[in-house]
Amino acid sequence: FKQKKVPYVLPIIVLDKTFSMPTFQKYLKEIEHRYKKNVFYICDECHRFAKKDKTKHLPNAVFKIGLSGSPFSTDDGSSIGDIEILKYFGGVSDTYDIRDALDDGVLTPYEYIPIKCYLNENEYNEIKDLELKIAQSGVDEDGQLTQAANIYSSKRNRVLADVEDKFRVFTNVLQSKQISENKSKTLFFVGDGSTEIEINLDGEIKEKSIRVLDKVRLITNNQGWQSMKFTCDESPNERKKIIKDFSDNFYDALIAIRVLDEGIDIPGIQNAFLLASTSNKRQFIQRRGRILRKAENKDKSYIYDFIVLPPKDLNCSYLKREIIRLIEIGKDCTNKEITVEIIKEIISTYDVKDEALQLSNNFIVEFDNV
Repeated sequence: FKQKKVPYVLPIIVLDKTFSMPTFQKYLKEIEHRYKKNVFYICDECHRFAKKDKTKHLPNAVFKIGLSGSPFSTDDGSSIGDIEILKYFGGVSDTYDIRDALDDGVLTPYEYIPIKCYLNENEYNEIKDLELKIAQSGVDEDGQLTQAANIYSSKRNRVLADVEDKFRVFTNVLQSKQISENKSKTLFFVGDGSTEIEINLDGEIKEKSIRVLDKVRLITNNQGWQSMKFTCDESPNERKKIIKDFSDNFYDALIAIRVLDEGIDIPGIQNAFLLASTSNKRQFIQRRGRILRKAENKDKSYIYDFIVLPPKDLNCSYLKREIIRLIEIGKDCTNKEITVEIIKEIISTYDVKDEALQLSNNFIVEFDNV
């Protein structure tokens, strides 16, 4: 390409793993040095670089743009990682959110059906113990949980993923007429919210996730579903075959752990069950985007979200994340009144404070003013 004598465009497409390799970084530096004024860097899923010092590995290009459905780890872009990525790309140039896509008919309208379930006494006590340890472990300079706090947070996620009452309620929901007569094109999100790396390295996390997945598969199969798991354990070729079989209606449902949170689209999904979620707002934004892809003969999507609540009149700090997810998914659905009623019930039953209370009140006022 050094021999070219006329203007031309040389596209270089690279994945994260290759991009970070020393050999590629060496050639990247050479390109920067020789052609700096003519390099246009396009970074898809740029939120992966919203961490301290991550942007220093990105090219020093004059022209650059970052794309992401959820670019920041904080709502106000105040974390160190958020500030660095804003500085590198030069600020936000344009936005196009799910509301815009719904209004433009790019995504499928959806109903949001939050379903309440409750911790039992033992689960509540375990959660409270873990939340105390999370608080004692603190946060780092970027405002993110420390390594120790993340370990306790993962353990809390696993408890919440495997709440006994959730599976009792889940079994009853599957027996309802609306669902039992519309089994096809369904997606079940399970697991404990751990990253794939954590699942691979931490045997306990993987074991727990698989137990939850197998429990969901057993329940669905007993209700007459033909389901298949879709996890990081399947090879790329196996995943392709599973997606094809699902699209061809060979399976009614896919049961997924994490792997569908980014990068894989299955447009035909009509029903989705969120059986496990984390405090990571990016996760449920990505999941909702997967669910709402348009497809032939698909007029509406249905999202069933299992909201885990403490025993009545008791409190847990994780409740804030349940409220945030309720508001984030509920604000753009076609049946917003259901979410409003559940939030009213939560703030009247539990000691909801500060940001969660303010968000709840704003959501209710906005609905009342429509």
